[in-house]
Amino acid sequence: MRKFLLAAAAMALAAPAFAQSPPPPPRGPHPGPGAIGCAVRDGKAAKFLARAHDRLKISGAQEAAWSQFTVAVETAVKPLADDCGKPPVALKAEPLPDRLAVMEGLAKRHLVILEQIQAAVATLYDRLTPEQQAVANHLAFHHRPGGPDGVQEGPRKHDAEGQHAGYGPPPGR
Repeated sequence: MRKFLLAAAAMALAAPAFAQSPPPPPRGPHPGPGAIGCAVRDGKAAKFLARAHDRLKISGAQEAAWSQFTVAVETAVKPLADDCGKPPVALKAEPLPDRLAVMEGLAKRHLVILEQIQAAVATLYDRLTPEQQAVANHLAFHHRPGGPDGVQEGPRKHDAEGQHAGYGPPPGR
């Protein structure tokens, strides 16, 4: 009888733990997929432009050209900013030809944006001094470990066995 009472007491104490909790209250409107990534991207772009302005040491006489450049770049990428927060196109359920057509459309759209940015860069680049052009030549690939050609410059990293652990081809090749 004592065991029965202990078991009943244990079950009574554990019952609240097994009860289902009510669902959480609904949240406010969600910004949509990619909205946070868009804010991060916009912040990185602003930082990149500010850093480029400082590293290029844009003179007072070049400020107008710099302003035209930044306006042209912001105008070129505006279609991408307009898409921020919109749900992505659901491609998984689509047949392969349809998926490829959507991908082709996106690639064409990105090519138009790239061409607009390229024109803005060419206009600004012509107004830079040779020293500034040398700095500009390295700005666009600052984030790639191996540089534009994918080969790491400087000392290579090796693991304890002497095996190549960095980017580019292994030593001796």
